Amino acid sequence: MNKRKENWLIITDLDGTLLDEQNYSFSQAEKALLFLKAKKFPVIPCTSKTHQEVIALREQIGLDSPFIVENGSAVFFNSGYFNISFDEYDFYQSYQYITLGKKYEEILKFFRILKSEFNIGVKGFSEMMIPEIQQYTNMTTEDAQKAKERFFSEPFIIVSENPPFNEIQEYARQKGFRVLKGNRFYHLLAASDKGQAIKQLLKLFRLKFPDYTLNTIGIGDSLNDIELLKNVDIPVLVNKPSGCHQPGIEIKNLIKTKLAGPAGWQEAIFQIIQKK
Repeated sequence: MNKRKENWLIITDLDGTLLDEQNYSFSQAEKALLFLKAKKFPVIPCTSKTHQEVIALREQIGLDSPFIVENGSAVFFNSGYFNISFDEYDFYQSYQYITLGKKYEEILKFFRILKSEFNIGVKGFSEMMIPEIQQYTNMTTEDAQKAKERFFSEPFIIVSENPPFNEIQEYARQKGFRVLKGNRFYHLLAASDKGQAIKQLLKLFRLKFPDYTLNTIGIGDSLNDIELLKNVDIPVLVNKPSGCHQPGIEIKNLIKTKLAGPAGWQEAIFQIIQKK
């Protein structure tokens, strides 16, 4: 009996993982990226970033694989990537996308309700000018503009002291929304998450590669990545620049890198795939 061919899918967070947390460089992961490209193993961003941000980043890195945006709110892919016609999916330029979240207008409507309900000082991306976003993110003007072009979620800051975060999360959950804490911002979005998006994407990949065994590696660095890490075969937690891994992430068979950021990302890729 012939052994099934194998393909590896690398599903990865970006900031603090594939990208350096401070300067957004992926240079320390370039050897691993070239290795994966030569093997034709897709690298799939799974991020809080917008479609505009990821499209630009894919061009810089040289990726053509699908990607998951705004914390699992949608799955984007090049039209024709899966060699199947998906008339039921939406189009954006040369991409099709599967929507799992709510429209931005609905998110902003609930954001205003949330502010009123808890009477706390919060400020969302929709209320910030580009220079203010740059102040919090160290982005260029162009990148900050891409980050502001949101379809499905609202990043925000809380300026009040000791906000009742658990109560805010629970209230949002009861109303069909989620509030996540990322590296720089809180994020308000629908009840969709990175795990649900990964499941949708894997269905498409199984149609594309019916004769292959698909192995999935998931790489993240923060609590925001828990659903990503739970929904892959091999979960990887990248170290923080401080030398400490994110506490509160306990997942079976979790691999923790010694190195931080993109260097840790590269460490994991070579450690896992070259052993196989």
